[in-house]
Amino acid sequence: MIGKKYRSGRHIGILSLAWLFLFASCEKQNLSVYTKLIKSPTTADLFTIKKGNDNTIWICGGTKNESTMLRSDDGGNSFSKFGGGHYHTLFDFEIINDSTIMGSAADLEFITTNNYGMNWKIQIPADDQRPKTGYLSDLYSYVKTDDGTIYLAGGEKFYHGVIYKSVDGGKNFYLTYRDHEMRDIIFLDNNKGIASAYGALYYTNNQGETWNQSNAENDFFTGLVARYNSVFCCSFEGGIYRSDDRGENWKCINKSNKSFSKRYHYNRIVFAPAGIRGICAGTEGNVAITYDGGNSWNEGTAFDNNDINDIIFLDNDIALAVGNKGVIYRFTF
Repeated sequence: MIGKKYRSGRHIGILSLAWLFLFASCEKQNLSVYTKLIKSPTTADLFTIKKGNDNTIWICGGTKNESTMLRSDDGGNSFSKFGGGHYHTLFDFEIINDSTIMGSAADLEFITTNNYGMNWKIQIPADDQRPKTGYLSDLYSYVKTDDGTIYLAGGEKFYHGVIYKSVDGGKNFYLTYRDHEMRDIIFLDNNKGIASAYGALYYTNNQGETWNQSNAENDFFTGLVARYNSVFCCSFEGGIYRSDDRGENWKCINKSNKSFSKRYHYNRIVFAPAGIRGICAGTEGNVAITYDGGNSWNEGTAFDNNDINDIIFLDNDIALAVGNKGVIYRFTF
C-alpha cells in the first residue's frame, strides 16, 4: 500500500507539473508598450476619446448617475472637467464646435449641448420607436455621416439590440431592432455601414434602411475600425477579425483565448494614421499589437492591468488610452 501511495503521489506530481507548464505557456507577457499615466480629474469610467480640430482632446464617460466630460488644451498632457454633466453616462460623442457637442448615452438618450456643456438637451426616441421589449437600452456608439445622417447603436442583456437613424439632426429617430446587443457602428461612406453585436456582425449598403447579418457569428464583437480597403473588428472573447469586402464576409485572423487559459477581452482596435502600426486593447490591460498593418499580432499586457475602453493615435508614434476608474495613459510601442 505504501508503494502504491508513493507511485500515485509521483504521478499526481508529474501531472501537476504538466498542468503548470500548460498554464504557464498560455500566460501573456508584458509587451514593449511604454506608458505614462496622466493625472485624471475624475474616477468615473471613461469610454471614448477624440481629437478636436486644433490641439484639444476630449473624453467622455460617467458613473451610473452622472455623465463626465474632460478636455485637454495641450495635446493630452493634462485634462480638466468640462461642462456640468447630466444624469446618465455618456458613451460616445461628436464635437461639432467648441460649444456644441452631440452624443449617445445610457437609457436611450441622445444628448446635445450648445453652451459648452453647461446644459444638455436630452431626447429619447418616441414611444413608437422604442424597442418592444420595453428596455431603455444603453446607446454605446454614435456616428454621423457626411450627409448629416446620425446613427446610434446599443442594446441590453445581450439579445436586445437597437440601431437608430435620424435624418433631421436628431429630432426624429427610426428604429432597427435585432436580437443581438449592438456595441459599435461605423460608416465607410454615406451608404455603407457596419455594426458589431453580441454574436453577429451586420452591414448595410443603403444608408441603414436594411441591415444584413454577415457570415461572422458566435463571438461578442466589439470595436470596429476601417484601414484602407479592409475593416477590422475585435471581440470580447479575444478575437481579431478582418473583412476585405466592406463587411459582408469576415475571417478570424487572431484568436487569443485558448482552452485552459485565462480569458482575455478586447474593447477597442485602432491603427495609427499611416495604417501600419495598430493596437487592440481591453480588460485588465490585455493588448495585441501589430507592426505590419494587421497581418500579425503580438499579445500581452500593459497599462498596469487596468481596463481600457478606447484609444486614439496623436500621430504615428504617440497614442492616448482611457479606461475605467478615470485612467488616462499616454503611450508608444
